[in-house]
Amino acid sequence: MFRILIFSFVHLFIYAHTEAQQNLGIFRAYSLENGKAEIRTTKGILTFQMYEGDVLQTSFEAGYARNEQISNAVLSKPIASLQLLRQDDASIVFGSGKTKVILSKNPVQVSFSSGGSTIQWMSADSAEAHRYLQFSLTADEKIFGSGSRSIPLNRRGYRVRLDNNPWYGYNMNAADLNYSIPFFVSSNAYGIFFDNPSRGYLDIGKKDSTLLEAGFSSGKLQFYTFFGSNTGSIVQQFVKIVGTPPIPPRWAFGNFMSRFGYRSQQEVMDIARKMQSEDFPLDAVIIDLFWFGDGEHTRWNMGNLDWNRTRFPTPEKMLDSLHSMKLKTILITEPFVLSESFNYQETQQKKLNALSSKGDTTHIKEFYFGHAGLLDMAKKDARDWFWQKYDVQIKRGVDAWWGDLGEPEKHPDYLYHDLTDLGFQRPFNANEVHNIYGHWWSEMLFEKYAKYYPKTRLFHLNRSGYAGTWRYGSIPWSGDVERSWDGFRAQLPIILGMSLSGAPYMHSDAGGFAMGKRDPELYTRWLQMSVFSPIFRPHGSVNAPELNVPQIESEPVFYEEPYRSILRNTVKLRYQLLPYTYNLARDASLNGTPLVRPIFYHNNADTNLFKAEDQYMFGDALLVAPVLEKAATQRKLYLPEGDWYAFDDGKKQSGGNWLTLQVNMKHIPVFVKAGSIVPMMPSFNNTAEYFQQPLHIYYYPAKQPSRYQLYEDDGISNDAFASGAFEITTIEAAAQRKGIRMNLFSNKGNYAHRPSHRHLNICIPGLQQVPKKIILNNQPLIVSKDKMKQGADFNHAYWDAQKSILVLQLPKYTGDAVTLWVQRR
Repeated sequence: MFRILIFSFVHLFIYAHTEAQQNLGIFRAYSLENGKAEIRTTKGILTFQMYEGDVLQTSFEAGYARNEQISNAVLSKPIASLQLLRQDDASIVFGSGKTKVILSKNPVQVSFSSGGSTIQWMSADSAEAHRYLQFSLTADEKIFGSGSRSIPLNRRGYRVRLDNNPWYGYNMNAADLNYSIPFFVSSNAYGIFFDNPSRGYLDIGKKDSTLLEAGFSSGKLQFYTFFGSNTGSIVQQFVKIVGTPPIPPRWAFGNFMSRFGYRSQQEVMDIARKMQSEDFPLDAVIIDLFWFGDGEHTRWNMGNLDWNRTRFPTPEKMLDSLHSMKLKTILITEPFVLSESFNYQETQQKKLNALSSKGDTTHIKEFYFGHAGLLDMAKKDARDWFWQKYDVQIKRGVDAWWGDLGEPEKHPDYLYHDLTDLGFQRPFNANEVHNIYGHWWSEMLFEKYAKYYPKTRLFHLNRSGYAGTWRYGSIPWSGDVERSWDGFRAQLPIILGMSLSGAPYMHSDAGGFAMGKRDPELYTRWLQMSVFSPIFRPHGSVNAPELNVPQIESEPVFYEEPYRSILRNTVKLRYQLLPYTYNLARDASLNGTPLVRPIFYHNNADTNLFKAEDQYMFGDALLVAPVLEKAATQRKLYLPEGDWYAFDDGKKQSGGNWLTLQVNMKHIPVFVKAGSIVPMMPSFNNTAEYFQQPLHIYYYPAKQPSRYQLYEDDGISNDAFASGAFEITTIEAAAQRKGIRMNLFSNKGNYAHRPSHRHLNICIPGLQQVPKKIILNNQPLIVSKDKMKQGADFNHAYWDAQKSILVLQLPKYTGDAVTLWVQRR
């Protein structure tokens, strides 16, 4: 009897120790019905379902936690494809396609594998107000993603918060910024998305270097696993299950006039006219919170959401005037309603704002503008009320929107949200819904536009959101960055980190926002980088002359020479690249491809690519190396394997090595990958003039065949792609030993403003000497040293010896097929 007692004691001790160490518990039962596997353990229930593209959803429900799923991030539906592959006393193996799940029974551990990559799920438990999941990390594994953070792209060794967080005047090493996304991708060719919007954290090998731990304060413990051949393929799998972004209006890729803030109607008009009169291309004007505020230093009447007629006496006239100048107007809005606002009593009495735990009207005491209510974006009534304020201004002529403070910036845990309209019966506190609040806001605006303005493409800046918020046309920026070189350097890890988190449109307040001194060199370098970013939007805090603080203008027209001319050329380059940038937007919409990406996006094999964190790819063609140091005369960069052409002069350079280049203030180093086809235009003043411009097709020769599809539509209609109102021009090219062969052909799509013909230039840089022969559409062309004379209507070829570039001018291109043969000497 004594021996039996000892045996039982030891068995219980081992069992308890195993449970403590391996918190998925001990196996109890297994079932597989309709392609869904369910495992019952002593700790809870594990379920597994497949989604298209070999994506696996895994859920863990334990008795000690609430398991509501309030997220609507995933749009894809499960498919009944899981099958049992093997089962014995020690393990169960099931899978679908290339994905396999191997479940060890006693204790339960789970590994996921596909194509040689493996994820090891170790445990799940609760501690310190969080429930967490743990996964093993290999010794040299790198982890990317998780949202907006100015820490190294490899997050290994960091503990970061999943908590959308405002950070005024940040610079480098700001680990927790405005937009967190619970998705990461590993250098071991897998990714995991934790679909839980509650406040939480990711401990990426900081507490234990061998473990990644994801903790959440509430909600369902549910995650999705992805496998791929490289980083990019995994990111794109993730984006496809949560939704790709719509194509923004074409004008959104132009230049924005913006500052904090324009203090009067007269100031807006004066600066807009100055920008145009001094030859700075411009497409939109952003008006910050002075449009509704009284302008006092601590009281802005936030929540009024209507014009301050003292500062803007005739806004309708101003909007009409801006439209006559072909400029769009964007207004800022916030979800907070200050107690001083004339809307405060209504929103409180109708319980449109977040409430107390008892369901009573309450307000935020800690908000720096004053006591305020926070609109409850989960409630239909609050969404409808907010939309009415938007709609009034849309009818007056406002074109687009800037949503600010949407983290929400102040969101204490004594606030509760009513999710009855979303199908839940209990109130949820701020911790449980914090990271999805901005997502709900963007969703509201997107759905209202779809209902009331279905033909209009929504443009909506919003600095916070959740996984998939970009599908609502929401475009984030990197928050209130310090106006400093350190703040400037912080932008690359933020933008690239967001790209690796699935968010394709992250950009910055170009020139810096907060504090700092007027530094024309910093401003110029920042704008030079921002040309090669999703959105080009110089913006900053101007400071207040009445407070004797030096004014720092955020518009390039106010900078002295030689910077003004450099800045003008910088803005013009943004417009020259518009066809290329617009095509990147189409790729993001179709495939979830970010516009800006790290140079290792498609290649995990070359270790130097991971070291070159201060450069990036803008699309597949352009490698950009911003100048990030003050008074820099040199720039070190890495050119990946293959041939590259300097963007400024077309000189060819072999890759696979580090370079140190001389730099000047006129431009930053940019290289074009050999084989690239880059559509461009001459500089122009406004996107309304887009279809009046010649189209330049640059081909950078390479031995491997190239194929590019140029997408064009009217740039406005929301249904252009779905209705087929677009044109695809396909360009094929290859550089053979004897010469270069190119073909162009178009579907001649029918859409508004499509010109019946246009001037087309085919440009081939990097040639060492004038070609021996040119055959265009089976007709020989004689090569001239001069450009075509203005008004001529015949095909023409000229050789620019200084730039080593061949240009073929087709002044009457209609979309008919073009064949070209350029024979070398």
